[in-house]
Amino acid sequence: MDDLTKILLTSSLTAIGAILVFVMGQILGKLVIEPIQDLKKTLGEIRYALVFHAQAIMTPVGDREEEDKASEALRRLACDLRSKVGAIPFYGRWRPFQAASFQLGRTLSRHPIASLAFRTPCTSQTDQIKTVCASKKSSAF
Repeated sequence: MDDLTKILLTSSLTAIGAILVFVMGQILGKLVIEPIQDLKKTLGEIRYALVFHAQAIMTPVGDREEEDKASEALRRLACDLRSKVGAIPFYGRWRPFQAASFQLGRTLSRHPIASLAFRTPCTSQTDQIKTVCASKKSSAF
């Protein structure tokens, strides 16, 4: 091989390598980094909503309209959280984020209104509560 061929081969391989590195970086950014950043933004919004609606969440007897607003906001954010988690590839293998999500769910479940954000209308817990209430009503008479 003459010198000109070596120079052209080296420069073309360098350019192809740079293009591959750029493309891989863009793929990593779009598929992994941006969804994780969106997830963190959603977690921040949840923290904000919990602080903003703290009075409605923590007050046992309060304004029903405010409780409904808090419940709606937290349900919307819970749906956002689930959608953001679903957008992260191989999320099941990302243990630190799973721990953060689990801790958030535990924190929300301590508050009666906020826990509605993570429940579906027909859960086994709801059925158990109805059974207990029905048995207490029947035994009271």
